[in-house]
Amino acid sequence: MNTKEKIILLWFKMWLKKRDLGIEKIFAEDILYIESYGPMYESVADIKKWFNDWNEENTVLNWDIKNFWHKDNTTIVSWYFQCEFNHKIDDFDGVSEIIWSNNDTIRFLREYACKLPNYNPYK
Repeated sequence: MNTKEKIILLWFKMWLKKRDLGIEKIFAEDILYIESYGPMYESVADIKKWFNDWNEENTVLNWDIKNFWHKDNTTIVSWYFQCEFNHKIDDFDGVSEIIWSNNDTIRFLREYACKLPNYNPYK
């Protein structure tokens, strides 16, 4: 497992444990983080506030990585996510597009989501 994969795993682990284990060490100060449904965060301070606020009322139940793909300063991660949000269980498959700075901190992250369950509308 390479350094970038360890950093991503640490980010997911923080959500599962509901504890900041070093947000300021894994994100560049000028980070742009875009969630799959629209919200975006433009600094480490924004990410810390979002992380703490979200975890007060909600819980990540699973965030399982399926695959990593690396090319130059970009990593693509596919994953399965499940949470209790507003007292309801929700889950989806997702992909994160990550662009790294020269010092192996994340400077851009955009998430994409695929609603579950998948179904064939013609059956």
